[in-house]
Amino acid sequence: MKRKRAKKILEESYREYRENPRGWSFWVSPEADPPEVYLIHGDTAYFLKVDSLFTPNPIGVGAKFDVEESQLPENLPEYGFRQISRKELRGLFEDLPSLSEIESRREFEETAKEVGRRTEKKLKEKEPTVPSQEKRETATFLGPHHRG
Repeated sequence: MKRKRAKKILEESYREYRENPRGWSFWVSPEADPPEVYLIHGDTAYFLKVDSLFTPNPIGVGAKFDVEESQLPENLPEYGFRQISRKELRGLFEDLPSLSEIESRREFEETAKEVGRRTEKKLKEKEPTVPSQEKRETATFLGPHHRG
């Protein structure tokens, strides 16, 4: 297992994702600080130890290695880019109060959780795909993520 910069590991995994966007999983170890991330595809895994999950260019190191199914958490959701039409995106917010109608922090938090649930459900209905700059009538989401 050869260590590489996080940027190189991300580039390599994305090249492989573009070849076959189906069957990927994303897992974050909650105990690790800094975060440990696993991108898993079949019997191959990419391990990353990065400074932050919330930056487009994380700093860190990683490696590619073989993994056996018995080593993985059960029921990892299929991860990837998913295209959602504007109509579907509007549907996520149907029947929810607008910001001007929300009267309390509690109501705001409940509304945000409901949008999250609806978004996750919609994402799971879509097959992972390779993102395209040409699809201007869609929004691209990335997920779902597994923390555990």
